[in-house]
Amino acid sequence: MEINDSLSNGSLVINNGPYYDEPYRTFSIIVDSLLILPAIAGNLIIVYFVSKSKELRNVGNYLVISLAFDDVFMGACILPYDIYVLYNTSLGQNKVLCLLRFVLHNMTGSNSIFNLFFISLERYIAIIHPFNYNKFVTYPRLIAGIIAARVYSLVMASIPLMGDHKWTPGVQCDPSRIWVTWYSYFCSLWVVCLISLTIFCYSRVIKVAFRHIDAVIKQRESVDTEGESDHKADIRKTKMMALIFGLFLLYWSPFSLVLFFQRLYKDSVVLAQAKCYSLTFIKSNCCINFIVYMSRSKAFRKNLRCFCLTKVSPDSDDGTALS
Repeated sequence: MEINDSLSNGSLVINNGPYYDEPYRTFSIIVDSLLILPAIAGNLIIVYFVSKSKELRNVGNYLVISLAFDDVFMGACILPYDIYVLYNTSLGQNKVLCLLRFVLHNMTGSNSIFNLFFISLERYIAIIHPFNYNKFVTYPRLIAGIIAARVYSLVMASIPLMGDHKWTPGVQCDPSRIWVTWYSYFCSLWVVCLISLTIFCYSRVIKVAFRHIDAVIKQRESVDTEGESDHKADIRKTKMMALIFGLFLLYWSPFSLVLFFQRLYKDSVVLAQAKCYSLTFIKSNCCINFIVYMSRSKAFRKNLRCFCLTKVSPDSDDGTALS
């Protein structure tokens, strides 16, 4: 059985296209609406505390700010746009609006993956090559990397909008229907490569941190009396960043599995529906940064509590800087 066409409002589309039936649209609109405020507020709080704390105004933490801004963009622009498209399904039949929707999704997702990779690379250098950290990790290199990643993400995400697509009047507004084959495979390939490199960095860090921690501490203590405390702080920060990356993979896992099985069972109604709900599940990842900081950083909670009670900006001189 194969159902191809976009039907009228509240219709159902299969063959690798998502459902736009009433239950899914209602569910997605509700979830997206609930995510907007936490995504914007939570990530802006992270940006504020990281930028205000003198201890946190360092090269590595600019990556955290960059990642948070991507999630703010998700909450402020992409989620409202998705809600509007789901509410008014006729917009999905407009070529520019359909393509622009996925340009925004691809650009933001690409930026997030690059940021997660850069964070893992920064943690790798901090733990594996601590004495060369200031040599390799510098403001100019960091800014250049962030700018290059964003330019690349924008260009790659805009390729369908420039004309290389399969959109035709009446087609369901779904990536599997509007992306050309080479573009789909190319995007998948570089995402897999970046995620693999990120996993490699964290696996190496974990090996060094937990199998050779005594040797590393002694090495650092020989030139720095605060080597042990600095190294432990690096380990704590690495754990927190690895948790953010791990949750990112967790949120993307259901969608990836669905895509894999859809290649085997292209006409499955269950998989078509699962694909839709897994896409909505992915969007929840934009609120993860704040939750991780609240659960893993005592200093962040202390700064937040102090600010809420006294309206005073975090002060790194009192030793409450985030770690």
